[in-house]
Amino acid sequence: MSRTLFALPMLAVVSFGFAAEPLPTGAIARIGSVRLRQPDRPSTLAFSPDGKLLVSGGSDGILRLWDTESGELRSIYPVRDSVVVGAAFATGGKTLLALYSDGDIRRLDPAKLVERDRVKAGSFDTFRVSDDGTLALACQDPDGIHLLETKNGLPRMDVPAGKAAGLFPDGSLLLAAVGPETVTAYEIPSAKPRFSVQHPSKSGVTAIAVAVDNSKFLTADDARVRIWTADGKPLAEWAAQPP
Repeated sequence: MSRTLFALPMLAVVSFGFAAEPLPTGAIARIGSVRLRQPDRPSTLAFSPDGKLLVSGGSDGILRLWDTESGELRSIYPVRDSVVVGAAFATGGKTLLALYSDGDIRRLDPAKLVERDRVKAGSFDTFRVSDDGTLALACQDPDGIHLLETKNGLPRMDVPAGKAAGLFPDGSLLLAAVGPETVTAYEIPSAKPRFSVQHPSKSGVTAIAVAVDNSKFLTADDARVRIWTADGKPLAEWAAQPP
């Protein structure tokens, strides 16, 4: 039986469309890329309105700003002994708002993640922001769903406790899963119920999301996703798997 030997060339830095990253001192090669690599599981991801920037955050308390075209890490914003709960671009991408587990909402310059100001808001596990950056949706089960003013952290509106909530980007409606199968839309700031939709579920609605153009919203549980028009008419649904 003949045996074929293959000569392996020296390993080179692999770059899949990205410029090769500088190697650490003493290293001669790298397999793969360090671009767009979050060291821990991300707790939040948000694109800028023009899609050119991506911000990520996780349990290490560091916000990371990425260039989506090159994958290059542009800036970081660390907070010691804290976790990034959520982050969102506002005012057409000119502002980045971030909530940390220390209860502070930080307003950052998205170009270099430089802090402009911060306000004390409280301990929450969900964070959404209106397009103009003036309102923030914050939830903490079982304490309830709160709409806060980002300039001072004071409550603007409260609704009953629920597993999930969503905010229309134009700041007109707040969606809340106030029962195991019911999602209700509340007017802002009166908290007057405008309509409700039914999402039959054994586990209860666990996620709500709103389209960036305010035209539709999504409700989901551990088994099914449903899409609705902005006034609560069903559009589509499909089976899903958790989470």
